Amino acid sequence: MIRKGTGKGKRLFAGLLIICMLGLVPACVRETKAPKGATVASSAEQAEIELLDQMVFEVYQMTEKGKVAEAREQLNRFGEAVTRTRFQGITGVDGIRTLTEATLTAQREYNRVTFSAADALAAVNSLRLITDAMAHPQDPMWHRYYKLIKEDIKQLEASAVEHKKQETEATFAELRKRYLTIRPALTIKKSMEDITKLDSLMVFIQGEISGNRLKTAEFMASLKAVEQGIDHLFERAEDSTAYLPLPDTDRPLVWTFGIGTILTVVLSFVAWRMFRFEKRISRVRKEKVDGKP
Repeated sequence: MIRKGTGKGKRLFAGLLIICMLGLVPACVRETKAPKGATVASSAEQAEIELLDQMVFEVYQMTEKGKVAEAREQLNRFGEAVTRTRFQGITGVDGIRTLTEATLTAQREYNRVTFSAADALAAVNSLRLITDAMAHPQDPMWHRYYKLIKEDIKQLEASAVEHKKQETEATFAELRKRYLTIRPALTIKKSMEDITKLDSLMVFIQGEISGNRLKTAEFMASLKAVEQGIDHLFERAEDSTAYLPLPDTDRPLVWTFGIGTILTVVLSFVAWRMFRFEKRISRVRKEKVDGKP
């Protein structure tokens, strides 16, 4: 018994598949219009952010030159400017909260009875990393810490394997210090979920070192997880083998249309072959029904 509509169903499925693939092309174009990390802020808002970044830089310079009073006044002006600035397209709620907290921390350092230039500069440096991440999302200053952090992780692994507890403690302290330095700036563009995972790993590693559990599988796995987390936050793919990214190019539309065209041609060819096959099968069946040899 011959089923009617089987060939039509397959052709319809192939046609729908091609239409779906064609529909993916404009979707891919929309996703690759802007580079990763780009903001949707207006030029006026971006100019305000760049002004904030410049103000923090001036506070740092004044402090280095011993002009503490001038630096304090500039920092206060910066705080007032922050309250008037719109951050739409620049960062989210977590980023704004981090900026506010860093500003208050810096102001406290400059208003202490016993002023410490080192502590003040450290607070302003943290603040500068935040404003710079807003002003230069494509190449923020905190990216410069990547090599140092990776070296710390490698050294931490080596000292743990050799069971050198004191060296491991010292290396981890340096790693944790660098991470905490850039952590506020991470909140400007990065996922809080990813940051929280790294926070938890840091706490776990510290506990393992304190308990002198350096050679356990869990400890070595946690170091590897930290390294992968750092690669992810810094948008490096050194340890990523789950996918093969497209070559870095400033013409994403060309790649998108190229891939879309290739997929469309391949699927069209498959549909055409299916159509010819169904016609041939139908002709053979018809000949059998008519009794033709």
